[in-house]
Amino acid sequence: MIRRELLFSEGESLDSARLAETERNLRALGLFRSVEIRTEPVGDEEVDVVVRARDAWTTEVSGSLGRVGGRSKFGVGLEEANFLGFGKRLSLDFASNPDRTTRQVVYSDPQFLGRRLLLDLVYASSSDGERRHFELARPFRSLDWGSAALLEYEDGTRETRVYDRGSELARFGMETRSFEISAGRRLTVDSRRPVARLSAGYRREEATFTLERGASDTVPDDRKFGFFFARLDLLNPDFLVKQDIANLSRDEDFDVGGSLSLELAYSAPLFGARKRVAAVLRLARGARLPNGLLIGSLSAKTREHDGSLEHSLAEAELEAYWKPPRLPDQTFAGRLLFSWGRRLDREVQLAADGASGLRGYRLHAFTGDRRLIANLEDRIRLTPELLHLFQLGAAVFVDAGYAWPAGSPIRLSDLRLDAGVGLRIALPRAAKHSLLRFDLAYALRPDLLGRRGWLVSFSSSQAF
Repeated sequence: MIRRELLFSEGESLDSARLAETERNLRALGLFRSVEIRTEPVGDEEVDVVVRARDAWTTEVSGSLGRVGGRSKFGVGLEEANFLGFGKRLSLDFASNPDRTTRQVVYSDPQFLGRRLLLDLVYASSSDGERRHFELARPFRSLDWGSAALLEYEDGTRETRVYDRGSELARFGMETRSFEISAGRRLTVDSRRPVARLSAGYRREEATFTLERGASDTVPDDRKFGFFFARLDLLNPDFLVKQDIANLSRDEDFDVGGSLSLELAYSAPLFGARKRVAAVLRLARGARLPNGLLIGSLSAKTREHDGSLEHSLAEAELEAYWKPPRLPDQTFAGRLLFSWGRRLDREVQLAADGASGLRGYRLHAFTGDRRLIANLEDRIRLTPELLHLFQLGAAVFVDAGYAWPAGSPIRLSDLRLDAGVGLRIALPRAAKHSLLRFDLAYALRPDLLGRRGWLVSFSSSQAF
């Protein structure tokens, strides 16, 4: 299975960049605790390439019990990440959260029919609907991969809620259907940077809404679009390998290079679709810092209708990580997120709450079409690996944020603030759920309903 993922073959010229990319791809499979690829000279002009991987537990019986923003959630699951020893993934999950209860089956095959095809199948049955997903893709396997293709279909039904001042304002049923067929091609020659890729295709998007509770003017308009699109991607990666960021003592890959993606789309009035012009822009750039790194990203999307823009959303995010040279067991992590929306589809709300990084406040505490969230956290590794099973860490954090309702001015005086401490339990041998997080946060300012005080949250991943 490892041999199939190698981006090099015997007899080829040595390419250190391709070795490093193979190492990243193997880590991304989620099957190994660690991966190392090194060379050993065997002659004047020959080397042996040694691939060393340490297996993680690929069969996991998982249970999750979480509390975020004052609301509880739980789930159980059974997953085999290396089904039949061929790197295929099969999982069965049951989850319950404040919005719905879901039973889900997922099958993923990265080498479908023994070829470099990715097959993803998902079926979920929820208390408020169903979801079916099919994806067959030939992705770009490496930076120098020449072509890619995608065939994707998804449909489903569910309930959607709109909130105001922390309380439910309206509830409506939502039925969606989407379809995409596309292909991509690398434009630049091998090993040239930046890598340029051009993709084009057709994407169908349909959504139908039915009022279940609340005022009729809160129900979104039905949508039916058929976009012919083209996307240009420019990639100039620069990867760093760090530890103690999202996990404890596990290698993680961070791209501090630059990337740009621009998509233009036109929905023609064919087969019942509405006429629209749409655009999506994504930018990312990182920087190496002494004993740390900085990653920034900007995304923006919009639709044009009759000379005006609708469903416009721009988001800017900055993440920073720094390990003090004299305190090797500590990592300072920070994030700043700003989102700005205009004439968003009615079912879309931006939230600042316990699920989005404001850990001292309840779910849907603040909602609107603009938001600001800032986090600062000191992540501390307390112990080495104990009994070859787990590792302990801690955290001290401060969060600030708010979401402004449509039409209200942005005032920094509206920002809410919380502070707290947390416990981290790392499971080095786990392939997927490798970190458990327990946080205790205190809201320093009351929410819009006058509530403040302590909130407990726990989950299987970092808060940001």
